[in-house]
Amino acid sequence: MEQENIQEQDRQVDIELLSRAKTYLDAMPIQLQSPDYRKIVELVNSYIEKNCKHQIIDDSIDVGYEQSRTIRYCELCLKTFN
Repeated sequence: MEQENIQEQDRQVDIELLSRAKTYLDAMPIQLQSPDYRKIVELVNSYIEKNCKHQIIDDSIDVGYEQSRTIRYCELCLKTFN
């Protein structure tokens, strides 16, 4: 049982690290991405989508003067849910 908890914690660390890597990978303009680069991005996205145990956060963001909007996102992988 303890081994399962350790493995689950490791998987979520993987999600957090891959989410950070995804931020950097997404910074490359699409027109400059090689086919191999796009494949890496697809693999990272697929891994995150399949393995993230979403921890949903409801938050409010400012969209204008005295105007806000509620957003929902996973605090691990940063995926938004609207």
